[in-house]
Amino acid sequence: MKKITFHKVLVIGIGMSFLLYVGSMFLPMFSSDKSALGALGFLLGWSGFLDNEPFMAISWLANVTFLLSILVYAVPTKRRLILATITCCLSLFALGYEEFIFGERGNVPGIGFFVWVLSFLTIIITFYIKRRQEKSLL
Repeated sequence: MKKITFHKVLVIGIGMSFLLYVGSMFLPMFSSDKSALGALGFLLGWSGFLDNEPFMAISWLANVTFLLSILVYAVPTKRRLILATITCCLSLFALGYEEFIFGERGNVPGIGFFVWVLSFLTIIITFYIKRRQEKSLL
């Protein structure tokens, strides 16, 4: 069996992660409100800074760190892995958002939220595999 090269690991892993991320934008964020798609959270999540909604604002920062971890190729893999882990941790702050817990319709996280977090887990796994490959060459 042929070993997968560094470049292929990154292309496949980042590609899968980005496709999951984009797919989450078209899925409902809440299980009981099918009209609130992930794209709405992406476009309006930053407003948590203005509306004094810290859980919404902090979780929205996961989008920024995710895109940074993908786009910054010059950063060593270890740092990209740390950035991806921070991204996943930031995304979990969304669980503290009042709409998830105390919403008037009893909103709980929907499939869009879970696919969004899965995209972050995929990038963590990708960078972990690449890091292990780099260590095996040393």
